[in-house]
Amino acid sequence: MSDVARRSRGVVRWPAVALAGLLFGCATGLTPLTSEQARGLTEAQRIADQVTKGYGVPGVRVYPISLAPGTGGTWAYQHDWIYIRPELLTGPRFLVLISHELGHVTLGHRPVDGAGVQRNPAAVERELAANRRGVEILVKYLGLTEQQALDQYATFFIDANRMRHGEDVLLPFGHLRPCEELRDLWDRFGKTAPPCEAVTATPTK
Repeated sequence: MSDVARRSRGVVRWPAVALAGLLFGCATGLTPLTSEQARGLTEAQRIADQVTKGYGVPGVRVYPISLAPGTGGTWAYQHDWIYIRPELLTGPRFLVLISHELGHVTLGHRPVDGAGVQRNPAAVERELAANRRGVEILVKYLGLTEQQALDQYATFFIDANRMRHGEDVLLPFGHLRPCEELRDLWDRFGKTAPPCEAVTATPTK
């Protein structure tokens, strides 16, 4: 699979990703990247290379692609590809997304039976375990302290809850409500999670 990009007027296009997306039914066509997003993609690949080498697992490729609403990233284990929404290759959610997906990779997760059941216990535990491994990755390979890594995940989950207005909507398969995942993650580190449900909408000024 070619990962050679065509560059034109500061926008990067990844034609190989369109084919990958069609295979998995999640693409809307060629995915354009701004220069900043292209730098984010390079950083994501660097992190992926470092982490997979450190854990002694096969390497993965990171690709920018449009995903279903409510999904920021996913791991296509059949081809060892990680997909991330282009707009999330920059900004505060980036480190959580790449570390969580690499959590799946380094834990060797595979699909579970019962794909039609949102709260399939095995699928839920897989996502919760990837959260914990994601914190570990941020500490071991990105230089964050444990508290900083937990705070990154807390901000991510609180924002995800706010964007859903506290409702049980647009949850990717296997995921609990953001606030539930937040409490589970902090509990795994012996800590009490910050308030989450009370923050359900952006205050108006």
